[in-house]
Amino acid sequence: MVVEEQPRPSSSGETFHVFWPSDHPLDSAGYLVGWRVDAVYTVATLAPFSHSIGELHQSCKHSSTSLLGLLNPLNSPTSHPALVESESGWLTIMYDGRRRLHIKVRCADV
Repeated sequence: MVVEEQPRPSSSGETFHVFWPSDHPLDSAGYLVGWRVDAVYTVATLAPFSHSIGELHQSCKHSSTSLLGLLNPLNSPTSHPALVESESGWLTIMYDGRRRLHIKVRCADV
């Protein structure tokens, strides 16, 4: 599998790691839920886009998980709130079906 990361400004040499659950195929779609410590993301589960952001934030309040980003948002007929994408460290992962992942990480504005 090939992973293509969005180009970053030359001043950022940060590498990040994404740990993925083996029971979620990359061609599915939904919200990424799990843990993040610095530049290490651990995806615990995938919540369907039919869940509201409010429901997911409420569920995450009662656990150590948080919303990490989106998987294949363009493959879903439902819309996704832009306000969540403004969070620093937000992942957007697209799988193109040809064994390539395109990963975009929203960095804090400097």
